[in-house]
Amino acid sequence: MRNPVLLGLSLLLVIPSVRGQAQQISPVAPVAYRAAAGTPLSGEQEPTKPVRMAGGIAGGIAGGATGLLLGMYGGVAIAEGGNCRGEECGLLGAILGLTVGESLGMAVGTHFGSRGHGNLALAALTSTAIGVAGLYACAGAEGAAPVILSAVPVIQLAVLLAMER
Repeated sequence: MRNPVLLGLSLLLVIPSVRGQAQQISPVAPVAYRAAAGTPLSGEQEPTKPVRMAGGIAGGIAGGATGLLLGMYGGVAIAEGGNCRGEECGLLGAILGLTVGESLGMAVGTHFGSRGHGNLALAALTSTAIGVAGLYACAGAEGAAPVILSAVPVIQLAVLLAMER
């Protein structure tokens, strides 16, 4: 029962990131261009494609939903794999797995949906930090917890899209 969960979670971690603009080394010498086409004559890469905002939003929503389900399932499977027996045994594992899975899934979905311009590892860490901060804020806010929980994914998506530019 753990194998599909671990496979799904490990696939989120091993998907390679596409080289973004910040990761490219600029040429040292001037580059000669073809006058008609405006393309470089040397081995320099073409300019990067523009960020697709609609693709980033759709990818973030789809990746977040997939990561949410996989993370929740994985958290419950890990929590119930120990010696814990009871009704609420897997609840903490489900909440933690849901938070981490949604954060990582949204980062991966936004990255690839917007044509992979940013740094995937930094986006995943930032998204996870926002998710954990939201979860921590919910622990202390009794009446405002639903508002915080609904605002966290919106904040994550906005920050991830800003990081992809």
